[in-house]
Amino acid sequence: MKKQILLLTLLFTGYLSYCQTAKVVGYLPTYRFSSRNQIEYCKLTHLNLSFANPDNSGNIVMPDISTVVADPRNDNPNIIICISFAGASLTTQQVSDWSDLIDIPANRPSFISKIVDYILDNDLDGADIDLEWGHVTTGYSNIVLELDTALNLHNKILTSIPKSNSV
Repeated sequence: MKKQILLLTLLFTGYLSYCQTAKVVGYLPTYRFSSRNQIEYCKLTHLNLSFANPDNSGNIVMPDISTVVADPRNDNPNIIICISFAGASLTTQQVSDWSDLIDIPANRPSFISKIVDYILDNDLDGADIDLEWGHVTTGYSNIVLELDTALNLHNKILTSIPKSNSV
């Protein structure tokens, strides 16, 4: 009987531990912003607003997100909302802008500063870098490491998974 109680206790503790660490991440693309009232935000731990991209000066190009951020926070005060950058469908100009901003070391500090300012100005919890396939260039690791350091100063998070074998 004691072994069964111990086993049940261990299983229950394991279940609670799993439930506390599980993440449910949803991506809300800009073309679906108008459908945001159909989302059950209480079922998400994280929401990534996708996809923002920089212009050639490093300014963040994204539609107004103020109501898009307010709605999930009203429904789920614990939700973590990040801005997701890049995506798989970049234009030739966006690919060039990303490369210039992250591959040239002198361009990264200003670009990182603009990302951090955007996150702070829009009450976001962090950033997600989603450069994919051939868009992952030599500056990818550096931008991720340097941006993570800058965001940590403000207790903000960074997620990133390169989808290429070239890095």
